[in-house]
Amino acid sequence: MALFAPQAIEGYITAGNYNYLVALDQGQLVGVLGVRDNRHLVHLFVAEPYQRRGIARTLWYRAKSEALAAEAEVEISVRSSVYATAVYERFGFAVCGPRVEDVGVTYVPMRQVIRRGDC
Repeated sequence: MALFAPQAIEGYITAGNYNYLVALDQGQLVGVLGVRDNRHLVHLFVAEPYQRRGIARTLWYRAKSEALAAEAEVEISVRSSVYATAVYERFGFAVCGPRVEDVGVTYVPMRQVIRRGDC
């Protein structure tokens, strides 16, 4: 899908209002997390051989920390794939609306309010 192509992600990174965190293993990219305006999680991917090792959780905790460095309370949203909903629930997100199909993409809207001191 074009939204996830390297050129599209490069555009997000250079846009200025996106923050990207990466996980590397011996210089190889194995995970990425992108947040727009410290309020919307836009990308969270971990390479399949590296899944179930806590990489996504580590990236998420770092993103939360960075969001809370700017504000004492932040509401963060995510459009979760149907398959990732359980992962986001373990991270503290809650479903906040029905499943949506838009331009061939299906997602579940989720949100979480985070506060300093809760992490």
